[in-house]
Amino acid sequence: MNKIVIILLTLLIISGCSSVEEAPVSQESKQENKEQIIKEEVVLQNDKQGSSFNTKIPSIKRISTNEDLKVGFDSVYTEIFWNSTENNVPYNFPEVHFGEIEIGDTIYIDWSMIKPKPSEVSLMQVKKHSETVVESKVVEGEVVNIKIGENELGKQYAVQFLWKDGKTVTGKSMLNFRLEEE
Repeated sequence: MNKIVIILLTLLIISGCSSVEEAPVSQESKQENKEQIIKEEVVLQNDKQGSSFNTKIPSIKRISTNEDLKVGFDSVYTEIFWNSTENNVPYNFPEVHFGEIEIGDTIYIDWSMIKPKPSEVSLMQVKKHSETVVESKVVEGEVVNIKIGENELGKQYAVQFLWKDGKTVTGKSMLNFRLEEE
């Protein structure tokens, strides 16, 4: 029994001493560390210039006629492009599962959590499964309320978010939703 304890203690001491040794640092790993630091500085500088994009999606909620707030209204949010110039590829509005509503309800859309703030926001009525915009209007502020009447039922809408550098569009995303009566 004593022999086993002595052998285990000896192995423990030897293993503890061997882990204290330092591994030599090569010139290559020092160079890799410098390159990593430079890359991190570039990323931080770009973030300060506003190139980062907060992917939190705008919230879309239904407020029923009896003032009940219903969260989780069906919608599709898509980032089309970011931090590049606009391409000429047409955007096909996706087929969206309808959100159930009643006449008199209000749809509340809030994009205050998006960073950086979009330069321009438009509410559009679109033809289903196409790239055709029936009607479009620029929205001021960070929220939009749509009061539901008979004219809004069965239609698909999109909220377009644009980021601009002067007149050049550098970012675009869309929030799509469709309205059907319960």
